[in-house]
Amino acid sequence: MNQCGSALAIWDQRDVNDTSSFPLHSVWLDRFVTDGGWASPFRLSNGSVSWDSARVATNGLGAAMVTWTGRIYYDNYVLGRHLGTDGQWKEVQNVGYGWDSDITMNAAGEALLGFSTGYWGTDVGARMYSPTGGWNGSWYMPQDYYRKEEVRVVMDNHGHALALWKRYEGGWTGYSLWANDYDSASGWRTPRRLSTPVKNYDYYAHLVDIYDVAMSPNGDAVVVWRQPEGTTFSVFAAHY
Repeated sequence: MNQCGSALAIWDQRDVNDTSSFPLHSVWLDRFVTDGGWASPFRLSNGSVSWDSARVATNGLGAAMVTWTGRIYYDNYVLGRHLGTDGQWKEVQNVGYGWDSDITMNAAGEALLGFSTGYWGTDVGARMYSPTGGWNGSWYMPQDYYRKEEVRVVMDNHGHALALWKRYEGGWTGYSLWANDYDSASGWRTPRRLSTPVKNYDYYAHLVDIYDVAMSPNGDAVVVWRQPEGTTFSVFAAHY
C-alpha cells in the first residue's frame, strides 16, 4: 500500500479443472485505488506449472516486483515479474534455482530477493534488481549441509539490507534463527546466529517457528521471533 491508499493484492490460485496429484496453480494480482475500488484480477503467470510462495513488494511510487516459486520439469525456480512506474509489466523472468523466497523494494525501485537454494536447501541465496540494469549475479551464503528455510529480507534507501532465515541445527537441537547484513560498499558479511539453540527431546519445544523483520528507510531494523524458554514460549527481539 502507498501513502495515497492504493494497494496490490497477490495470490496463487489452483486450476479447478486440474485433478492431478500436483495441480497447476497460477499467480494472480489485483489493484485497489481509493477512488475506484478493486479492479479486475490480472493473471501474472500462465499456469503451465505448479506455483508457490507468491510475494509482492512496491516502492510506493508505482513500481512493484512480484516473485513466486515455479516448478519447471522437476526443479524449483524463483520467477519474477516487474511493474515499472509507466504501468507496464515486463515478461516473466527466471531468476534462479530456489524456493522459500521473499522480496523487498526501496523507494528507488531497487529490489532484493532472498531464497533457499542448494541441495535440499542447504544454502541461502540473494539477488539484487535495478530498474536500469535488471537482475545482477546471485550471492550465496553457504555455511554447511544443514537445511535453511523461510528466508525474509528487508532493505533501506541507502544501500543496506538484512536477510533472515531459520537453520536446522541437527539432532534434538532443532532450528535457530540466523541473519546476515549487506552494505553496498562491502557486500554481504558473515552470517550470525540470533537465537540460542535449545536442546529438547520434545520436537515442538525446540522450534523457532514464527519470526519477522522490519527496516526503516534509514536502516534501523527490528527482528522478532518466538522461541521456547523452559516449559513455554517467549517472544524475543533484536535491534540492528
